[in-house]
Amino acid sequence: MRRNWRKRFFEIDIIAYRPPDGIHPDGMIVFFEVKYRRSLSYGYPEEYVDNAKLHKLKLGAAVWMAASALRQDSDYDLGIIAVAGPFYQIERVIVGL
Repeated sequence: MRRNWRKRFFEIDIIAYRPPDGIHPDGMIVFFEVKYRRSLSYGYPEEYVDNAKLHKLKLGAAVWMAASALRQDSDYDLGIIAVAGPFYQIERVIVGL
């Protein structure tokens, strides 16, 4: 839906739409933080997303939802896309934070 959204103090790397399923019949929006590390020598990329960053991601998601044409009670989730290595390989996608 959107990449690199910025508004004042907030930044969201990827805003994606998750299609409807048995749990969310209307689908849902997922707000992703993308974290890159050149190597895994110092840990996995997702280990560098702390609670403060998750809190800021959640606040940014609320700001985006308020500015969008979506209902304010629409389902949404937060996630991390962990990327590593010189070839930008996706190591894992974590949703449901």
